[in-house]
Amino acid sequence: YQELWGMFDARSKHGLREIEMEISQFIKARDLTDLQSYMSERRPKGWWLAEAEKPFKKFIWEVAKFYDRTLHALGFIDADDVVNDCMKEVSKNVWQQYKKSSEGFDYLVVDEAQDFFRNQLSLVTQLVKQPTGLMISYDEAQAVYSRYPSLRDLGFDTDTSFIGKNLEHNFRSTRQIVSALRALLAKYPTVAVHSNWGNYDVSPDAADGPMPVGSGFSTEQAMFRQVADLLAEQEKNEVATSECALVVFDSVQRVRLCEFLENGGVKVNDVCGQHRRRSARAVFVADPKRVKGQQFELCILVGVGRDQLPDLNGTKTEVQRQSRREDELRDLIVAMSRARTHLHFLWHGSEPSEFITAMSATIEFKA
Repeated sequence: YQELWGMFDARSKHGLREIEMEISQFIKARDLTDLQSYMSERRPKGWWLAEAEKPFKKFIWEVAKFYDRTLHALGFIDADDVVNDCMKEVSKNVWQQYKKSSEGFDYLVVDEAQDFFRNQLSLVTQLVKQPTGLMISYDEAQAVYSRYPSLRDLGFDTDTSFIGKNLEHNFRSTRQIVSALRALLAKYPTVAVHSNWGNYDVSPDAADGPMPVGSGFSTEQAMFRQVADLLAEQEKNEVATSECALVVFDSVQRVRLCEFLENGGVKVNDVCGQHRRRSARAVFVADPKRVKGQQFELCILVGVGRDQLPDLNGTKTEVQRQSRREDELRDLIVAMSRARTHLHFLWHGSEPSEFITAMSATIEFKA
């Protein structure tokens, strides 16, 4: 298999991470039990294995079977096994004909549906008494955990099977933050983003606020000092520390920033590291994925330099670079949309990220 392993870069998202997704998304999530079924499974356009040669697909199947044998030998199951076992239960006549009407939900609302796998969504649809009791909320522009296919690719035709409604107003952020988001989305109109965000606007009664600010620094330490100064300024303005979030795009830099702040007497709640579950009065520190679902008065996005965002290290082909760029664009969209009033972009040692530059006049750039 040495030649087959060489077909992808194990350090990039087109490597081991993609094989993990393939096993979960296309083998276990579809409960495929034989090679022929796997080989003939239709794949969404653009999915990384859609055009792969048969020997490589067979290789993936071998990896999946080895994984399952190892799980069995250890006496373990994984999340996909749990979902598949539940699917088998709700597929039985006893559930469909007798139990669903009494034990099912009258109404079921699924949030963040863009991050669900096919078997997960199939399961929740069987838990509601009537199809009209199901509501799914999703934004494919914020599929930050992986490059999942769209809901339609998963078999959920949202145009014909659902009464669809786009939410076209932002009820969280100021007009200035929304303007920056719109400028970014206009510059990078990927299909998923444009279809959901094309008419995206502020709420009619949205408040005004300061423009988002972009600041560059010669050194990392100078950038860290600016973070501390911004937090101190918010404290003077009587904004609670718990209303402040630091979103750091590089995990190693996040650790250094936490150490810098703690040495300066600032309490931090690093939800990605060893400081998890600390005081609610501490400043919230996370990567873009773990800040999802949160909202703060102040968000400081740290490490958004040209060479850091998007981070194209390890990519070898244009396909890989484009995939990485789209992944990190979604991360940035999530991070920006957490802010209610104050939004800062900080970088050091280089020009700002192409994403930051794309927002041009909607950001106040400071030297």
